[in-house]
Amino acid sequence: MAKILTKSSITTGNTVKAGHVTQSIDAFTGTDAYDITLSGSLLLNGPFNNSGSLLQLGNSIFTGNITSSADISSSANITAINITAELITSTGRFSGDGSTLTNLQRPISNSVSTHFTASNLNAGFYFRAGGNVTCSIQSGSLVACETGNEYEIFQTSSAGNIIFVTGSGVTLNSKNNNIKLTGQFSAATLKKISTNPDTWDLIGDLN
Repeated sequence: MAKILTKSSITTGNTVKAGHVTQSIDAFTGTDAYDITLSGSLLLNGPFNNSGSLLQLGNSIFTGNITSSADISSSANITAINITAELITSTGRFSGDGSTLTNLQRPISNSVSTHFTASNLNAGFYFRAGGNVTCSIQSGSLVACETGNEYEIFQTSSAGNIIFVTGSGVTLNSKNNNIKLTGQFSAATLKKISTNPDTWDLIGDLN
């Protein structure tokens, strides 16, 4: 079990013992395993090397690299040059150019008969939808959606057509202004390319 970094027994007038100093050094140099809880921000000007799991509740900013031989879990933002870990879990968004990401898979959403909206919540999904399903594309003032978000849509049903409907102030670019999938086993990719004005590209098997 890991030790806990503590200030107990350190009070004014008491002698500072060697253990009080060494526990701080041991905790941060990895000589001993310590559980450390930070309630504020952590700013490091050099690399961060971690041999145990890292659970983060607040923001961390690193001007160097993060290297971990275990898992990193975060409910806030981590900013660094490079992050390497066994597993990175986040309840927030990952951002970057994606040039070094491999074997990345879109999660499958089987919204077979449910209308859906192009939003941050739905971004990155591979939608397997039946016919007569509407994908709603709204302005950023109504629905939060970051530039660069993508949606893949595949029609599973032979009845009806998946249709893309835009709200006020939204521009949808598609060949010949087509906005419907042609039928069963047709597919399309929808991508938001800019804000102010809200502009989207739609490519695929459309009519």
